[in-house]
Amino acid sequence: MAKTLRIRCPDCGATLHVDAQTGAVLSHERPARRPAGLDLGQASAQLRRQEDERNQHYAEAVEQHRHRDRILEKKFDDALRRARQDPDAPLPPRDIDLD
Repeated sequence: MAKTLRIRCPDCGATLHVDAQTGAVLSHERPARRPAGLDLGQASAQLRRQEDERNQHYAEAVEQHRHRDRILEKKFDDALRRARQDPDAPLPPRDIDLD
């Protein structure tokens, strides 16, 4: 009485029918094909969404850059005002001086 083993490949999903006594492969079943993925309409919609996201991130970066310029300008004006009020005040320590 020959016993047949069914072995499933963990890599590709194929099924092998193997004779237990001899170890010979009796038959091979290919795995069912997976769908190719997105159809053309879904792919174009996904590309449009990605483009919209890129444009949104770019607009946010531009807006942050505009605010950054205003903040730096306010800091400069504040430092200039303090320097004019007290010209003999010591300079703040530099990073190189802290070592």
